[in-house]
Amino acid sequence: VEEKLSEDEYPAGVKALLGNVYQRLDLGQRQANLLRALELYQEAEIFHGVEGEFEGRAIVLNNMGATCMELAAFDPAYFHQAIPYLEEALVFYEAESVISLRASICMVLGECYLELEESGPDHFELACDYYERAWALYEREADRDGLAASQGYLGDVQVALGAYKGEKSLEKAVQHYRNALGVYIEQ
Repeated sequence: VEEKLSEDEYPAGVKALLGNVYQRLDLGQRQANLLRALELYQEAEIFHGVEGEFEGRAIVLNNMGATCMELAAFDPAYFHQAIPYLEEALVFYEAESVISLRASICMVLGECYLELEESGPDHFELACDYYERAWALYEREADRDGLAASQGYLGDVQVALGAYKGEKSLEKAVQHYRNALGVYIEQ
């Protein structure tokens, strides 16, 4: 497929699908495969933007953000790169009122901000905001697993904020962990 791709100009959908294949390949070249997936997604995203295919572009942006998240295992700087892709995809899904995808993207954005290697609490506050948004969306959808996960991650953020805000954040962390545990016990 790569050989044929270099000979002919394929539509964005084919490039995006090939990006999906590379994103899932492991065969000992994980980082190289993810970088190739990101490259293909970027080509597809440009095409969707030019053609005004907003949903296709949002899907590709979301995939680009997810790929950057995976690349962050090799270089944490990719957390920064993932954020604008995911935030732009989120704008589309907010306009379309797709609650489950919004919640999922908010969770990934929360993780991006939580994992940023920056000084100060600002990125933790942003992580908290996205996890709280995910929590509210999961609550609307009655998604119990999503509720528990968002509560657990909110606990993680509050633990991180404890270094800046003290005991009050740690008390909030305990409450979020209890909420998550309560959901799991119910199920």
